[in-house]
Amino acid sequence: MKSASNPKEVVRSFLDALNKQDLKAARGRMNDALRFTAPDGAPIEGADAYLAGWKPLGLSYAIRKTFVDGEDVCALYDLTFSKPAVTLFACGWYHVNRGKIDSIKVIFDPRPLLERRK
Repeated sequence: MKSASNPKEVVRSFLDALNKQDLKAARGRMNDALRFTAPDGAPIEGADAYLAGWKPLGLSYAIRKTFVDGEDVCALYDLTFSKPAVTLFACGWYHVNRGKIDSIKVIFDPRPLLERRK
């Protein structure tokens, strides 16, 4: 994986690594104390806990647009779950500190995902 020096490149390389299922490369872009929040509101503390929860979902990201404001990156993407098979339009707000992602907040309408799980 190429070196990423700015917040946008850190986030894009992180998402690219996840798309390739390269969890080692993705982990290298994350701060150990990463905090993740999703629409269900239950925060996940720690990079390893995030990856453990991410892995069984079989997620992939098709980035449509990114916006940068200092160390904050907003990525708009189609988020595809493999189990259940559903694609949702989502927004991820990533904060990058010293070249590592230290917080992620993802928002999307979860209703299609919940309906497929019934």
